Amino acid sequence: MNQLTTAQNICNDYTALGDYIGLCTGPPGNTSTVLNECTGGSPAYARQATTWTANANGSATGSQVTINLPAGTYPYLIMCSGATGNNMVDWCILSTPITNSAQGPVTITPATSVT
Repeated sequence: MNQLTTAQNICNDYTALGDYIGLCTGPPGNTSTVLNECTGGSPAYARQATTWTANANGSATGSQVTINLPAGTYPYLIMCSGATGNNMVDWCILSTPITNSAQGPVTITPATSVT
């Protein structure tokens, strides 16, 4: 098995762990306790399910999700194994934080890679 095949297998195993995407206003904490996750709004914030598609060379792209957000700044994205609860798989800092000046939907296309 070559290195790129191994990287893709690892990426596929990783994305199988969680298919819900959410956002946080501050550091999300560890995988057993989700901190600073967005709340509120009308329509209310909720994690959204994505469908991961394996690409090549250790990468995957999730299907586009639309998340309703109240006004605020959201610098952290979380990947979870469920729609609610303390089931975070991983998190990342967004290169450009999402800033909503008013209540409204935000569209995100998640992606990941193993290098």
